[in-house]
Amino acid sequence: MAELVCKVGAVSADLTSYQDGDVLLAFHDDRIHYVYAQEVCDARVGGRVPVERSGLRVDALGLSQFYIETISQFRFERVSRTEIKRVLLSDLSEETLSNTPNAKGERIDVVEYVRRRLAHSKTNNNGGKAMFGTEGAEVWYGGNTRVNTANLTTIWNEIERLTPERKVDHGRYPNLDFRKHLVLRVNNFSAARGSAMTATEDNNTDPDNPVIVRKRAMFVDIDATLTTQESTDTRDRTTEVKLSREFIEATIVETR
Repeated sequence: MAELVCKVGAVSADLTSYQDGDVLLAFHDDRIHYVYAQEVCDARVGGRVPVERSGLRVDALGLSQFYIETISQFRFERVSRTEIKRVLLSDLSEETLSNTPNAKGERIDVVEYVRRRLAHSKTNNNGGKAMFGTEGAEVWYGGNTRVNTANLTTIWNEIERLTPERKVDHGRYPNLDFRKHLVLRVNNFSAARGSAMTATEDNNTDPDNPVIVRKRAMFVDIDATLTTQESTDTRDRTTEVKLSREFIEATIVETR
């Protein structure tokens, strides 16, 4: 189940400011489940995975490394003092990198790189900087992040195998302010549709210098969508309104 976060009340009469009902944020299922997967598999400093004094992560369950590997483009494995193996995770093809440039002109000072990476791993809150393995045989990840439905399903299957966490229990985006915004549970939608619902309306007469006409091109008519009491409660900033029923996104989201 996806969610829409809508503006309650107009900021001003200026259409380039947010208006009542504007779709501020649109969270599809994958985005919601990705946020919770990050939390459960937390490899940040101070997260669920302890960090040795060396900077290596002590991943007892193997869940944090599994998560990072599933969404990463490359795995890097140190195979000697001066060489590493780069594995393209989509097809497991391998290349060796060292101090000596390869045919592509790529080289790496392994000793210096690992030293700096371990220092980041000890202090950086980005789980992507984490290093695993043992001293002299370190393992880390890089390249583009691969977040899609298939990978998230793989990650959540492993989460459910190793922990009491269940994907079905994590259907609402965390830490939303229900007093200041209207949060609507809706049927799932694509990432492209989510982007469209949160896009500005622009004047593209001059393509090189587009002018924002409206802060949001799409909105939800709050009074028409909710019951009278729900609408009244939503506009009362002292009341936290959490609607449990699901709406059909296509029937409530309009273009201004």
